[in-house]
Amino acid sequence: FISSKEFKEHRVTDITEDLEGNLWISSYNYGVYALQPSKFTSYSETEGLGSKIVYSILETKDNGLLIGTLNGAYTFKDGKFTNINFNTLQKFTIRDILIDNVGNTWFCTPSGLIKYKNETTEKYTIDDGLSDNYVRTLCLDHTNKLWIGTKNGLNILENQTLTQLNRKDGLPNDFILSLFEDRSHNIWIGTRDGIAIWDGKNFHSYSVNDGLAGNVIFKTYEDNEGTIWIGCNGGLTRYKNNIFQSITDQNGLASNNVFQILEDDNNTFWITCNDGIFTVSKNELNEYFNNEISNVKCNIYNENDGIKESQCVANSRSIRDKNGRFWFATYNGITSVLPENIGINKNPPITQIEIIQVDSTAYFDDTIIVMQPDKKRLRIKFTGINFRSGSKIHFKYIMEGFDNHPTETTINREAVYTNLPPDEYTFKLYSCNSDGICNEKPVEIRIIKKPHFYETFTFYILVIFGIAGLTGFLFYLRLRREKQRSKELEYQVEQRTATIRSQNKEIKAQANELSIINKELEKLSIVASETYNAVIIADAQGNLEWVNDGFIRMYGYSFDEFIAVKGNNIAKTSVNPQIKKIINNCIENKGSVSYEAPIQTKNGEELWVQTTLNTIVDESGNLKKIIAIDSDI
Repeated sequence: FISSKEFKEHRVTDITEDLEGNLWISSYNYGVYALQPSKFTSYSETEGLGSKIVYSILETKDNGLLIGTLNGAYTFKDGKFTNINFNTLQKFTIRDILIDNVGNTWFCTPSGLIKYKNETTEKYTIDDGLSDNYVRTLCLDHTNKLWIGTKNGLNILENQTLTQLNRKDGLPNDFILSLFEDRSHNIWIGTRDGIAIWDGKNFHSYSVNDGLAGNVIFKTYEDNEGTIWIGCNGGLTRYKNNIFQSITDQNGLASNNVFQILEDDNNTFWITCNDGIFTVSKNELNEYFNNEISNVKCNIYNENDGIKESQCVANSRSIRDKNGRFWFATYNGITSVLPENIGINKNPPITQIEIIQVDSTAYFDDTIIVMQPDKKRLRIKFTGINFRSGSKIHFKYIMEGFDNHPTETTINREAVYTNLPPDEYTFKLYSCNSDGICNEKPVEIRIIKKPHFYETFTFYILVIFGIAGLTGFLFYLRLRREKQRSKELEYQVEQRTATIRSQNKEIKAQANELSIINKELEKLSIVASETYNAVIIADAQGNLEWVNDGFIRMYGYSFDEFIAVKGNNIAKTSVNPQIKKIINNCIENKGSVSYEAPIQTKNGEELWVQTTLNTIVDESGNLKKIIAIDSDI
C-alpha cells in the first residue's frame, strides 16, 4: 500500500487509530493521511481491468466473472483480470453477455451479435437478418429461444432462424433497453417509450398513463412472491394483482433514476442509480403501496463508502453471485459488497452548536440566550463531527415549549425560529451517523424570550382592573340611558296607538275597495277563460307566462306544448317580418298596437290571426306586463 500513488512521500512519522476505527497517518513534509474501513471493494484499471466503463457482469460456472466493458471483454478469477483476446472482440464495446444452455457465450456489440465457443466465433449482423447491428441486451427464454434487443427492433433467434419484431407488431418503441422472462413465461420488453409484455401470442404495452413511474424502462425484476418490480427514469414501479403502482423521491426514494434492482436475503433491495447504490426495505415499499405508510427510508452508498465512482451505468447488468455477493457495474470499474459484512459505525457523531444568531447578533459559546422583546429571528447553526461519511450525518431537534414533537431527521444544519412568544424554552439537538446511530444525550441551549411590558403579568392585572372599572361605568351609563329611553318609548306608544287607530279605519276602507276589485277581477277572469279569443300574458321582455282556455281551443296546444314547438317569446311565435319592430314600438310607447300574421295550429290548419298587444305599467310608469289578444279573422 505504501508504494501506491496515494502517498507522495513515504516518511511516516506516526500512526493513530481513532474511536471509529480510522487510521491517521502523519508524514514528514506531506501532511496527514486518513485511512478508513471500506464497506465496498472496487476494481478498475489500477487492479488490471482494461476499461473504466463496465456494461455487463456475468458469473461463470467456475465461480469467476465475465465482464463486458467499453474496451472489450474480461474474465475475473482469483483476484486477477484477463482479457478475452481474439480479433472479433478485441477493443469492442460489449453491452451485454449471456451463456446459453449448450455453453455458447453471446456478446452484444455495436456492430453485431457474436457467438463464442471453444475459441471460435460466429457473428450475426443485418446481413444475417438482424434488425440492427447495434445489439444492446439478451434474454434466453424457457424454450431456449434467444431474444435479442437492438436499438432498432426486437429479434428472436430459434433454430438458426432470426425473426424480427417492431412497432408494427405491437411494441411501444423499437429502441430496446431490457429483456426479462417471468415465472409465467411472459417476456417483459423495456423500451424508451414504455414496456411491452409478450404473453406468447400478443404484445400488451403500458406507459406512465397506466401507472408506470417513467417511460424509459431500465430493468425488470421478479421477487420470490411473483411481484414484478420495474426500474424507470421516473422512479420505481411495482406490478401486482394487474395494477401498476409507483414511488418517487417525493416519498423517500433515494433517486428517481432506478437502473437495476437486486435483492438480498433480508428482503432488502439494492438499487443502482446515477448517485450511487441505495438500499430500501421491500417490506416498507409494500407497506407504502398498501397505504400503510407515507414514506420509505433509503440508505445510499457512494465514494464515502469505498466506491471509486458513485455513478452506476444505466442499462448495465449487475449481479448477485452464488455466495450472495453483489457485483455492480459503474463508470470506474466494478464494485463488490457482501451485505452481511457491511460494518456498522456504532459511534454517534460529536454534536456541536457552532453559532446562535438573534437577529444580527451572534453568540458562540453561550448555553443561555436571552432575547429582548424587540428581537424577532433566532437562527441556530450546528454540525456533527464524524470522520466516516460526514456528509450523511442527519440531525433532529426540538424546541421544548414551542414544538410539539422533534423534527424529522434532516441533513440541514440550521434551525430557524421567528416571533417566539415570550417564554422560556430548551433547544435540544441530536445527531446521527450514516448507519442511524444517534446521540443518547442531546446538546441543549436554554432560550429566554423577554416580554414587552404589555405582555407582562402586571400589565394583564392592570388591564383587568381597567376593564372592570370601565365595565361598571358603562353599565351605569346604560342604565341611565335605559330609563330615559323608557320614557321616550311610553310617549311613542301613545303616539303610535293613535296612528294605528287611524290606520285601522283606512285599512277597513281599503278592504272594502279590494273586495269590489276582486269581484271585478273574477268577472274579468271568467271573460278571459270563456272568450273564444286567445289571451296571452307575457313579462316586460315578451316571455310567455300564461294563456287562457280560448288559446288552447284556438291552437290546440297546451301552454307547455306551444312553448316547446313555437318558442317562449312573443317575437319567436310570430312569422310577421316586422314583429320585433312592432313589439319595440309597443314597449316604447307603452300603448296598444295590432298586427296580422298567419299561424299553424297543432292539427296543421293554418289560421290568419289579428294580434292586439296591450301594455300594463306600474305607478311609476315602468312596464310590467304585455297582454296579447289573438282573434281568428
